[in-house]
Amino acid sequence: MSEQNAFVLPNGKVFVYTGILPVCGNADGLAAVLGHEIAHVLAHHQAERMSHSIPSVILTYGLVYLLGSLGHFASQMLNWTVNLPNTRVQEAEADNIGLMLMAKACYNPRAVVDFWNHMHKSERVRVPEFMSTHPSHFNRMQSMSERLYKAESLYENSGCHMVRGYIPKFTDAIDHYAGPQERAPPIRGHHPRGGHHGRGHHIQIQPDDSSDGEYFF
Repeated sequence: MSEQNAFVLPNGKVFVYTGILPVCGNADGLAAVLGHEIAHVLAHHQAERMSHSIPSVILTYGLVYLLGSLGHFASQMLNWTVNLPNTRVQEAEADNIGLMLMAKACYNPRAVVDFWNHMHKSERVRVPEFMSTHPSHFNRMQSMSERLYKAESLYENSGCHMVRGYIPKFTDAIDHYAGPQERAPPIRGHHPRGGHHGRGHHIQIQPDDSSDGEYFF
């Protein structure tokens, strides 16, 4: 799908639309997206949203019942002042956790800033932040820039330069020892209609990926 989006289900399955891959640009950019979605699971955001939604729905119906048409306005104000700010806090928290996750996993944390910069430049309609479930792309870019020092320190202390140096040798070894049936060409991800198995299979994200669909991880 051409939509620039990714999301995670309550069971931990992460879905990534192909439309976001050109924005990711490379594996580091994809790691930024996956780190953010995994962070939602680690922080139990889905459970928080469900627990907050129940009293919100009850209050909304109560306002509509008591105030009629004014109740709809009151419920919208409730959404703007309580529900949306709480969701934005969760998104910011997932950004912070995801940044540290990708740095510790030896992906370049600077890719997060590049990702949000690309998202900011590519957005066509900019919804006021107070009406959105997410912080603005520009604010997220600034927030991640301010936290880069800590993430880069974690990256350096995790021995990532040594680890990344082994990646070309590792992928070459996989292709060398894989049989003809196991050796796979570079692919963009795991498609929900069919998984790829075997020691010879690895994933490469290409910025010119034009295939439609969703990938899950």
